[in-house]
Order: sequence, then C-alpha cells, then structure tokens
Amino acid sequence: PPTPFPPWGGGPPPRHIVAYDEYMTAHVEPFLELATGLGGPVAEAVGPFREAFLAQRAFLVMASKCQKPPMQQREAKCSFAGEAARTIVRLGDRTDMEKHTKAMKSIIEMFGWLMMDPVVVDSLEKFPEPVIYHSNTLPRDLTAFRTALGNVAMKLVAYVKENCRMGVPFNPRGMPMADYVEGASDATPAAAAPAAAP
Repeated sequence: PPTPFPPWGGGPPPRHIVAYDEYMTAHVEPFLELATGLGGPVAEAVGPFREAFLAQRAFLVMASKCQKPPMQQREAKCSFAGEAARTIVRLGDRTDMEKHTKAMKSIIEMFGWLMMDPVVVDSLEKFPEPVIYHSNTLPRDLTAFRTALGNVAMKLVAYVKENCRMGVPFNPRGMPMADYVEGASDATPAAAAPAAAP
C-alpha cells in the first residue's frame, strides 16, 4: 500500500516536501513492492528501509520549521540513517540474500547529503556508486529489482539537485530545533523556496 505521509500543519507544504512525497510514491514504493515479493531477509528489510525514508522526510519537515542548528545537534537528529543501515545489513548477514540487503543499505548511506551545506554536486553524484556496485553482484534474473533499486538511488540524487542544491532548507524565521515537537500544529512561517539550480 502507498505510504501514508503525515499531514502538514500550518499552511501548504513547501515545494521540496511535495517533491519528496512524489519521489517516494513514484520510486521508493515500487521498489519496496518488488522487495516484499522476494521474501526472506529482503522482505524483512522493507520495514526499516521505508521507515528510514519516512524519517528523512520528517527531518526535512522539521528543518523547514526550524532555524539551522549546530552541526552536532543536526547529526544527532540524523542518527536514524546509521541505525537503519545497520539493521538492514544485519538482516541479510550470512544468508543467500546478503548482497541484496547490502545494496539496500547503500541507498540509506546516501542520506549523508543531509550534512552538506551547500551540496557538493560532484560528491553527490558519486553517492550511487556503491549501490550500483552491489546491484551488479545480484542475480541477472532480478532485472526489475535491480532497475528499481537504481532508480531509487539516481532519483534521490536528482531530487536533491533540483530541490536542495544549497543543502537542507532550514527556516531562519523558525523555532529552535530543540523546541520542535513532531506533528504539532503551528503557524511557523514557511521556509523560503530553495534557489533553482543554475
């Protein structure tokens, strides 16, 4: 079933949140449907994989309502990525689906872009390389799975380049991140739209 996105409070969501939801619906969910169909550790990894993408969305929502925090606080808020990556690779460890879960873990590791200010495009464009490497080790009969996996990686790069070129869009008029309560309704002014890529 499609991922239910949490409702947005305080006016229409910013463009980059709408674009993220469209990315998840168009690329992440079709991949997870294929992963579920493979069963075993790959199907078990669907839950933490989806939760990691929803946590990335929650971080972007929080950022759009908050002032830019110190890097240490920001890193702590993004710890979900490392936790999800470890869970996913552990599920496939020493099984016949170890390569599959390593490929999925490599996508979660791409969330490192959340720490870039601004985004270094040359580095960002290299993020999918481990995903491609692990994808190429998978059985050739998994064409649809491998293609969908690559789409999740490449379209995440495209999303960041188009919507977050200057880094995560924080809100200079927002609240301190320490005061943010997820899901709380507020009247925080919407963050300015990210600058268009040159």
